[in-house]
Amino acid sequence: MDFLTSTILAGFAWGGIKHVGNVTFEYLKGKLTSWIINDQEIETIVSKINSLPEAYKKNQKFLEVAIEDDAQLIDLLKNIKPRNDVNIDFSHTSMENTTVNVVGSGGSITTNNNNYFTENPQASTIKKN
Repeated sequence: MDFLTSTILAGFAWGGIKHVGNVTFEYLKGKLTSWIINDQEIETIVSKINSLPEAYKKNQKFLEVAIEDDAQLIDLLKNIKPRNDVNIDFSHTSMENTTVNVVGSGGSITTNNNNYFTENPQASTIKKN
């Protein structure tokens, strides 16, 4: 799957609608942690879903149809890609001066003598426990 689909979004949104009657920013942001999306895009999605007529909020399938009918929302979804983060627990290993190639990410994780793990220069540093 290369982008967030209307089916996935409808499932997330339906969870909020059936429990509290609408979708909140915090709820949807929590559901989208595995996707590359900014706060403005989340706000747009929340606003569009909450402004749908009540008839579309009766079940998940109706909600999906309403999302698919909104060209602006579909264009936005096509730009939301899944994260390629890989979480590996190194807390009980000795990996000094080792390189781990992460398939599919185009990067690698390297340890140094200070027991810090580093990725690509743009990525954050993860301290070994």
